[in-house]
Amino acid sequence: MQLSPLRAEARFDVNLPAKIYRDSQQVECEIRDLSREGCAFIVPLLSPSFKTGNKVSLELTCTLSADTPLGLLHGTICNSHRNKQYTKYGVRFDEDNIVMAKSLLSRLQFNGSTLVPRH
Repeated sequence: MQLSPLRAEARFDVNLPAKIYRDSQQVECEIRDLSREGCAFIVPLLSPSFKTGNKVSLELTCTLSADTPLGLLHGTICNSHRNKQYTKYGVRFDEDNIVMAKSLLSRLQFNGSTLVPRH
């Protein structure tokens, strides 16, 4: 028997406050895991919902460092899962945002359990 990983890239646990934008909608969210190619974010159950295939933009609301701000990460909703507390969405970043996602990962440091912004 041979096992193969489900994801092409390793995902790192994070708890980063952010805003998600779709068209004219803006929703507070929390990014829960992050890789070069995508992320997962959660929103409260009563938040507007997103559908697979929706184009979205993510903006971090936490301060990463004094240097250049990160800007928006653009991607497509590729899955969702609802539980009793929140809805979790998976996003695959657009091809031209992979460099920006890599930059974001380089601005985080491991605190023993998750990646957090460098101070």
